[in-house]
Amino acid sequence: MRKPTNIRLPLPAVKVYQVGLTELGHYRGQIDGKWGPLTDKAHKRAMRASTPTPPAPPSDAGGDDWWSGPAHLASRTGVRHNNPLNIKSGAWKGKTGSDARGHSIFDDPAYGIRAAAYNLRVYFIKRRLDTVAKILARWAPTSDTIGSLPGAPPNSPRDYSLFVQKRTGLAPNKRLRLFTPSGQINDAVQLGALLQAMAEYEIGSGFRLNDTVTAQGLALL
Repeated sequence: MRKPTNIRLPLPAVKVYQVGLTELGHYRGQIDGKWGPLTDKAHKRAMRASTPTPPAPPSDAGGDDWWSGPAHLASRTGVRHNNPLNIKSGAWKGKTGSDARGHSIFDDPAYGIRAAAYNLRVYFIKRRLDTVAKILARWAPTSDTIGSLPGAPPNSPRDYSLFVQKRTGLAPNKRLRLFTPSGQINDAVQLGALLQAMAEYEIGSGFRLNDTVTAQGLALL
């Protein structure tokens, strides 16, 4: 089933298609009859699975379709592990293992994004870390080294915070609006911007998360 351009499919037809995509393992959202970003992503996955795709030529864009940026970033830990914010050990959904430095390995980048957003929610609600500076002082403490590599320089939460400010405009000590007290996402735009900036800092300059996979990860919370 291919969605015709600029034609709205009837709700029952989309629901039936969502059920089929779910059974095939391509769709993890609600069966709501809406052709939104999650359904579109699942549709594209199904098309790729059913249609052989010739190898793509080398490109400076680099990487899989969940991220973009310079090709050399494909070798970075967060990209190889579908873990763009370098989340460490935990019993995470979608986790398939850990590397020698404790970084979690996910079977889909949406689960890596979900884990990062989950950590931010815990920081924000339970630990009352409600500014960029407070969050990053715990996320990348000076007691750990860059990349958790032996002999590497210690983390610099200040440098991290200034990088995030440059990318998002969020002042390090400005109170954020990420989540409600009950744990619901309060400001998806602000949360998405923070995740994007942190992912770029973790992986390298020019790294960019695909908006659709970011939305998919947040929907898994």
